Amino acid sequence: MAGYLIGEEGPLAGLIVRFEEGTEWAMGRDPDVVGIVLEDPMVSRKHVVCRLTAEGYILENLSAVNPATQNGMIISEPVLLREGDIIQIGNTFFRFSEKLPKVEVLPPSLMEETADLSSLSVSSSPEAKWMIKSQLREGKKGPDLDNLGVLLHGYSALQKVLNKLANSK
Repeated sequence: MAGYLIGEEGPLAGLIVRFEEGTEWAMGRDPDVVGIVLEDPMVSRKHVVCRLTAEGYILENLSAVNPATQNGMIISEPVLLREGDIIQIGNTFFRFSEKLPKVEVLPPSLMEETADLSSLSVSSSPEAKWMIKSQLREGKKGPDLDNLGVLLHGYSALQKVLNKLANSK
């Protein structure tokens, strides 16, 4: 069974970190030392490690400067994550869940680089469409778009993309 950290508040609101393949996931700001990059200036190069054990998902804080918290308490030793726990990493508050978050499935036409942005709807939950489309427009490909454990959605993510698009005109 997979585990998820779902960004609820802060600069990474809308980000879903997926713990599915493997048994250990390092998270932080530096892509050279972690498998899951959290783009937040308050996140350390290697901030936390999550491990899947027989007990469940264990989170270990690695940052002395800005320690991660579980339900408002500083994580000073590895902790067992429980359904609904609120984890703060940097300036973002994540909710831990072992239930699959609802994410809208993208129609194939949205992945085409020639698709017109004006055809995208913002009436339901299209944030992932916008983020992926924006990445494609910038010519980016690779791990983020190949879905190696990180899905983007949420109002905050949509706002960032819309602001970028507005500023690029």
